[in-house]
Amino acid sequence: MLDTGYLYAKNKNRIFINTCLGCNGCCAYCYLPKIGYRNNTQSSEVRTANQVLEDIKNSGYNIDEKTLITLGCFSECWDEQNKPQTIELIRYFLSQGNQVQLSTKKRITLEEVMPFQELIQYLGQLVIFVSSASISRWESFEKILIVQ
Repeated sequence: MLDTGYLYAKNKNRIFINTCLGCNGCCAYCYLPKIGYRNNTQSSEVRTANQVLEDIKNSGYNIDEKTLITLGCFSECWDEQNKPQTIELIRYFLSQGNQVQLSTKKRITLEEVMPFQELIQYLGQLVIFVSSASISRWESFEKILIVQ
């Protein structure tokens, strides 16, 4: 098993990759506090894509094209702070033939994902999940703060 926070894997089938730890979303329904990370701040230390790839190489964890890459499970991978690193990791792993998935509550525009199209080799290689709770039912989960 591999677990550095930034990298987490139980076996060769899937690896969870984070370029930072924690989130600044403050979502009431967030699971991060239950696993030891804060959801009202974000680590100021953003690992570059190159650092993450070097960490994987040095870990002895052998990724191949069949390894599922999951980005941002212990962070918000589409925050302005770490989005460039997430994009670089997506580009790298798509070019290696990996299936890549990311989950976010941030808006991802068509302009942001169009550059990945040239790297996608098969249907379902890139999967993006945008939290439906943060889009359609946020009022059910989040406290509304009215400032006067």
